[in-house]
Amino acid sequence: MESYLRHQGLSFVDRFDANSYLYITRAMDYFDLAEEHGGRLANAFSAGGPRFCLVSFDTDWLYPTRESRAIVHALNAAGAPVSFVELSSPYGHDAFLLDAPELYRVVAGFMGAWGMSVAAGSGGDRRSRRAGRARARCRVRRRAADGGAARRQRGADARGLELDARNVADAVGRGLSVIQGDADTDLADYPAQSFDYAILSQTLQTCRAPDRVLADLLRIGRHAFVSFPNFAHWRVRLSLLWGGRMPVTPLLPERWYDTPNIHHLTIDDFRAYLKENGIAVEGAWFLTRGRKTTSAAANVLAEHAVFLLRGTGARDAG
Repeated sequence: MESYLRHQGLSFVDRFDANSYLYITRAMDYFDLAEEHGGRLANAFSAGGPRFCLVSFDTDWLYPTRESRAIVHALNAAGAPVSFVELSSPYGHDAFLLDAPELYRVVAGFMGAWGMSVAAGSGGDRRSRRAGRARARCRVRRRAADGGAARRQRGADARGLELDARNVADAVGRGLSVIQGDADTDLADYPAQSFDYAILSQTLQTCRAPDRVLADLLRIGRHAFVSFPNFAHWRVRLSLLWGGRMPVTPLLPERWYDTPNIHHLTIDDFRAYLKENGIAVEGAWFLTRGRKTTSAAANVLAEHAVFLLRGTGARDAG
């Protein structure tokens, strides 16, 4: 490192005039895009502009992830389509100059989805790091391919949040705008009634502030699908009653020490919450192994529930 810095220091003297270097670095340090737009970064972007894809590296101190996230939040607030992922690398700011298969994958997927071409990177280990367990996310499952097809065939605009960098890369490659983010913190930036439908799939029980997440979901969507596992299902009750232990079921496979679930709600809990908060229900489905269960016995017999709710903006308009 000492030798490298000495070499660069000596070469800079020959390559740059000292004053020009000071002006260049000062221009970088003082540049503020928001200042030219009323102090609000979102004003610098337009919903009718291009699509954006941002990538950061977790060890890059020159362009840290927090600054990329600030841009992502501003783009969301402007209604612009944006994808974002943070990749793991031990090489800091120079990571993008080295062999980075995951970076190639994201860029190639993003550009390829819009009819562009990009040269593939060199080989190397294509296994990305395993991200931490999800605490709160709007999931983009493998069915994201359906979202890409819907965008191409019907002009649908599908966007999502996902914590796992690998899933983000998959979704971007399928033509979707997805950011690596958290429903607890990243829904607040979206404008009201941005979408016809907002979907929170098997995630409500993992949120730190589920009431705030629901409020944001109903604000940004004219309608909202919410699904969650029913912790009053008879198998869960039986496990607690006879075994005295937290249940482990096909729908709740994690043990107590590594589960992402932190709010254990039941169907009746959710019904009571909706009634107390005046949230309109447009439809409800109660399922056990893919089969419907009657509404009257759902709190005991259904493994999970799906509710279709009316957004707050749609209620106000009505």
